[in-house]
Order: sequence, then structure tokens, then C-alpha cells
Amino acid sequence: MDEGQEGTKKKALVMDDDAQVRELVAEILEDEGFEVEKAESGQQGCEILQERSSDFAIVVSDNKMPPGMTGEDIYRELRRSCNKVPFVLMSGDLPSSAQILRELDAYAVYVAKPPNLLEIIGAVQKALKGEGQQLITSQPPSPAGG
Repeated sequence: MDEGQEGTKKKALVMDDDAQVRELVAEILEDEGFEVEKAESGQQGCEILQERSSDFAIVVSDNKMPPGMTGEDIYRELRRSCNKVPFVLMSGDLPSSAQILRELDAYAVYVAKPPNLLEIIGAVQKALKGEGQQLITSQPPSPAGG
């Protein structure tokens, strides 16, 4: 990844209540040249974004994080406030994702969990380039009638 102005690293915010996933995604982004800040809940992530959303080049968030705000809530709140920070939303609950998939803009990508390394990197690159509005998944399709 490119560095930001004056040679500083681009910053990423990773939100996930699952510590293993949070650390894995953070490590992948660090390997891609990002300085990563982490939040273990939607509420914590939202507070960080309210204070300094302009600090972040990308936000990667789990959807379901108890208690309180979901990743979808945070995405919608950012867009309502006209904040176009690129956003990667991860979820293992694809059947309920149809509505949010219709709402994604060009700077947002939805990734099925569990994502692999290439899916995370690909989703981040697509969101940063404004090539979002899509679902990225390596999960096999459900069998017919199942």
C-alpha cells in the first residue's frame, strides 16, 4: 500500500469482537503497510470514528458485535454524515445481508466470514479504489433445496 502524505503510513481501523479475527485482520493490514488501530466493539469503534474519522484511510468491521452497534449501523452512520471513508464489512451471516448489499456505495465491500488473506487484501484494495458495491466470498454456494 502507498504511504500517506509526508511519508506517514495510512491508518486503518479494525473492529471485531472476536480477538483472533481482529488480530488476524490487523496483522494482514500491517503487512500491507497500514498503521492499525483496533476496537473490540461497535460502540468503541464508533467513538473512535466520531473523534477522528478523518485519520483513517479504511475501516474494516465485523457486522455483529455485541452489545450495541453493528458494522452495518456504523457504515450507515458514516454515510449519513457524508463520510466516504472506504469501508469493508465482514459477516458470516449472509442471508441477512441482502439489504446492506443494496446500500453499499463504490467505497464499500462486503466480505463473507471467515475471509482468507487474499479476500481481505482484495476487499481493501477495491474499497480504496472505489470499486466496491460487491460481495466477496470463497464460500461454496448452498446446495439447491438445502
